[in-house]
Amino acid sequence: MCESLSVYFVFVYNTFYCFQQAAGPTGKNEEKIQVLTDKIDVLLQQIEELGSEGKVEEAQGMMKLVEQLKEERELLRSTTSTIESFAAQEKQMEVCEVCGAFLIVGDAQSRVDDHLMGKQHMGYAKIKATVEELKVSFLSRDRRRSRSHDRSERKHRSRSRDRRRSKSRDRKSYKHRSKSRDREQDRKSKEKAEKRGSEDKKSSVKSSSREKQSEDTNPESKESDTKNEVNGTSEDIKSEGDTQSN
Repeated sequence: MCESLSVYFVFVYNTFYCFQQAAGPTGKNEEKIQVLTDKIDVLLQQIEELGSEGKVEEAQGMMKLVEQLKEERELLRSTTSTIESFAAQEKQMEVCEVCGAFLIVGDAQSRVDDHLMGKQHMGYAKIKATVEELKVSFLSRDRRRSRSHDRSERKHRSRSRDRRRSKSRDRKSYKHRSKSRDREQDRKSKEKAEKRGSEDKKSSVKSSSREKQSEDTNPESKESDTKNEVNGTSEDIKSEGDTQSN
């Protein structure tokens, strides 16, 4: 990794240096071209003035000087375009999609192969392949977790439905049992009431029969009582007569 960084910094430094060297002369040439253009404009004005004054020879001599300045200006312009084209060729670089290194566009195949078989490119290729494998494994793991979560959710929902159904069945059975208990209690209470009523009837019948029997037995007792009273009175009378005779 450190080796690749050092190579990268050296490459960036060399590229920047080349661009700076190319940009320096270009800037100077542009300044010279501007100076020459200004001189040519001034000379052309002077030539017009000399022509209007009739100084033809002086005007022709100045025209030769203007032509020389124009040639020098064109030479500077061609040099500038050459430098710019060289800089443009230097800028034709591309970045390796695997390791991020700068590659020259249209470079020799041997240099491209050397780059592809280099430690930096091979290391980053291995890292990229490992990252892709991890992505696939993470996706499969997430899918498994999602399926497991869905199954657990379905089980939870089914259990909750079963609990609700069992609760509802329990409530229904409880209501049914309570109703049956109520009916049983009502039936038992009715049976008890009927039993009490029959017992009361029986007791009333027995009491009435006892009363009748007592009424039937009362005349005999009354007769015996009257007989006893009569006998008692006769005995009393006899005893009184005996006492008088004595």
